[in-house]
Amino acid sequence: MKGDRMGAEKVDNPLLIVEKKATFTKALVKGPVYGEKTFTRKDGQWREWVPKRSKLCAAIRKGMRQFPFDNDSTVLYLGAASGTT
Repeated sequence: MKGDRMGAEKVDNPLLIVEKKATFTKALVKGPVYGEKTFTRKDGQWREWVPKRSKLCAAIRKGMRQFPFDNDSTVLYLGAASGTT
């Protein structure tokens, strides 16, 4: 399926845009955190999600389309060594 951006593919999450060469996540805070690309559209700001910085993003880039958790899930995240997540 095509999304709002050229070449975008819809995934099973309204907070993601997966394009042929990039993945974007809806920004909860405006502006880049690590100097990543951002863009704005009617529904808010979106930021590039780099697979080399996120195993979840890498899994999505490799073809994962269903997430093993939803909005009610509790997740223990152990990767906060840099102070940001």
